[in-house]
Amino acid sequence: MAAWRSFWKLSWPDRFLAMEAAATMMVTRAGLSAFGFNRWRSFVSKFSSTENVLRSEGLSTDPNRSALAAANVARVAAAAARHLFFTPTCLERSIALSWLLRRRGFCAEVRIGARKSGGQFEAHAWVDCGGEVLDDFSDEHKSFHTFDTRAASLKRESR
Repeated sequence: MAAWRSFWKLSWPDRFLAMEAAATMMVTRAGLSAFGFNRWRSFVSKFSSTENVLRSEGLSTDPNRSALAAANVARVAAAAARHLFFTPTCLERSIALSWLLRRRGFCAEVRIGARKSGGQFEAHAWVDCGGEVLDDFSDEHKSFHTFDTRAASLKRESR
């Protein structure tokens, strides 16, 4: 019940953002299951190109976008993730958050890292927006070796 009270206390734009974040995470879960990471990322990138969104919505490409606005998007998306009927993975949260940020004119990239801990292979995903990590509040990403996912996808596309 407290979650609903908190939701109704949000401003209209933040309520819409919370609903958009929840829907995006649900669609991302289905997309990753159905198509896999590379095909889903390619599909999402077609609909989140910052230049196309800004041009179609008449927004400016101000390089000094507010870090507070980006942090607010990350905060609302994290709250939406906590109240879904499933627990989204870090990859699902990161893809959704990067899409939400890019739709709002921010240059956001999903980063993926890996490590071996106690004989176990572990992977983690997070969002980098202008050099700031927005969805990894515990700084866990610092213990992972980052893959260059953009270079890998460019190599694959050139074949």
